[in-house]
Amino acid sequence: MSTTAEILFPGFAPVDYDEGSQMNLFVNLVESTKTQVPYEYYALPHCQQKVKEKNPRASLGSKLQGSAVKTGPFDVKFKENSECVLMCRQQLDTKQQLFIRKLIKRQYRVHLYLDGLPVMMKSEEYDYAVRGYPVGFVAPPEFTGLETEEYFLYNHVRVIISYSKAESGYHIVAFNVFPVSINHKLAGNAEWNEKDMGSNKLATCTASSPAVNNPKTFLMVPSDPKKDTDQTMDIIYSHDIVWQESNAKWADRWDIYTVGNPDDEIHYFAIVNSLMIVLFLTAAVGMIVLRTLKKDISAYNEMQALEEPQEEGGWKLVHGDVFRPPTRFKTLLAVAVGTGAQIGIAFLSTMVLAVVNILNPMMKGRFLTTVIVLYVLSGSVSGYCSSRLYKFFNGKKLETQYSIHRLCLSRFTGRLVSVS
Repeated sequence: MSTTAEILFPGFAPVDYDEGSQMNLFVNLVESTKTQVPYEYYALPHCQQKVKEKNPRASLGSKLQGSAVKTGPFDVKFKENSECVLMCRQQLDTKQQLFIRKLIKRQYRVHLYLDGLPVMMKSEEYDYAVRGYPVGFVAPPEFTGLETEEYFLYNHVRVIISYSKAESGYHIVAFNVFPVSINHKLAGNAEWNEKDMGSNKLATCTASSPAVNNPKTFLMVPSDPKKDTDQTMDIIYSHDIVWQESNAKWADRWDIYTVGNPDDEIHYFAIVNSLMIVLFLTAAVGMIVLRTLKKDISAYNEMQALEEPQEEGGWKLVHGDVFRPPTRFKTLLAVAVGTGAQIGIAFLSTMVLAVVNILNPMMKGRFLTTVIVLYVLSGSVSGYCSSRLYKFFNGKKLETQYSIHRLCLSRFTGRLVSVS
C-alpha cells in the first residue's frame, strides 16, 4: 500500500508492506572495476523473466548513465521463506563458456535492488561489506587440489532480507546475499522436464540440506574449451529467500553503505594533506603580494611629493588595461562568462541540496538528473551575465544585425516589385 509521502518523495519515505504481499526484486547492469564495459543482466546466461512485467521507469540521469534496471526472475513474497527454489536450466556452448570465464577473470559483479536498496555481500567473520556479488571466482591449485587454477560459477544465491515492525506494516531495513557454487544433480538421476518445472527435484539442495560452498561440489567452468568441439555445460540455477526480523530503524538502513570502508582514513588523510598545502601556498603568496604592494604604495606616495615625475614600472603599467573592453570577440567572451556562471550555479545548487539531505546521492541517476534540471533552470543567470557583460563592452552587434536584416528585407521586397 502506498502513502502520499511515498508518491511525493520516492526514496525518502518508507514503504509499508503486509505479510504475503508480492515484491519486485530488480536486476541491474553486471559491472566490473577492472574494466569499463558493462553487460545487461539478461545478456548473460541467466534465467529469463517468467512473466514479461513492466520494467520500472528510469530517470533521465539513469538513462544517461546507461542504467538498465529490469524486473528479476525471482519470486519474492513478504515474510515467506523459500529454500532451494529451482529456477531454470541453461546449456552453455563453448563460446558462452569462454564468455563466462572472461567475466569471472575480470571480477564482474551482479547488482540487485529491492525497495530501493542495492544488494550487499557482507561477512561479519572477515569484517567486510561490498555491493553486489561476483559472477564466480578463481581458485588456486592449493585450494582445489588440482594442477592448475580453475574457474567456478555461482549458480545459487541465498537472498537474506531484514525487516522491522512499523505502526502500519513492515519496513525493509537490509538486503544481503550469499552466493553459492554447487553442481546441482537431479534426484534419482531423473531427466530434466522442461514443461513441468515443479516435477524437477534436486538431490544436491533440499530443505534439510541447503546449498553450501563445498570444494567437492563446486560448479567448475571447463578449462579453456575448444571452439571446434560441441562440448556443452549444464547449469541449474536456484535460490533461497530468507527473512529475518531486525531491530534496526528504517532511517539507518543506509549506514552500512557509507561506513566501514577501510580506505576512508586514507582518503581523509589525502584531503587534509591537500588542504594544508593549499593554505600554506596561499599564505606564502599573500605575504609576498602584501610586502610588494606595501613597498609600491609607499614609493608611489613619496613620488607625489617630488616635483619631477618618474617613470612607472612593474604591475602599475597594466592598471589601465584591467577594465578596458576588448576590441575583438566581445560576444564570445560574454557568452563564455555567462555559460560559466550557469554551470557554477547549477553545481553549487546541487551541492547545497546534497548537504542539506534534500537530494539523496544513493539513488542511481537522481544526482545527474538534478544537475541537468538545475542547469536548465540556471539559463536566466547565463542570459543576465552575458547581456550585462556585453553591454559593459559597449557592444553594438545586435543593432548591426538588425540593420542587415532590414537591408536584406528591403532588397527582397524590391525584387518582388520588379518581377511583378
